[in-house]
Amino acid sequence: PLDQRRDGGPRLEGWRLGTDGSRTPLPPCATGDGFESVVLGLDVLLLDREMRLRDPDTGETLPDWTESEAKRRSEAARAQAEAARADEETARADEETAKRMVAERRIAELEARLRLT
Repeated sequence: PLDQRRDGGPRLEGWRLGTDGSRTPLPPCATGDGFESVVLGLDVLLLDREMRLRDPDTGETLPDWTESEAKRRSEAARAQAEAARADEETARADEETAKRMVAERRIAELEARLRLT
């Protein structure tokens, strides 16, 4: 639905095909800017020259593929960054543990020397 129709009809229409081959127009949605799809349980409408789906209960327009993919990539990048931070924290903790063990060994050696003298 990119431009005006030549016959002057609406840019977007929905029809239900009957078992006898007849077509019945789908009812308009509550906001009047599209139509209800009973099969999908969603409103079908045009937004910015694109056909979109909207949840009639919440009024939320569902993301299209581009938006979903951008969100997925963003979440993957965030998860990767969090994993990297966790790895860095683990490495720091391991390094501190190793340093502490070296210090404790040195202390034990020095205490042993003191006992001998």
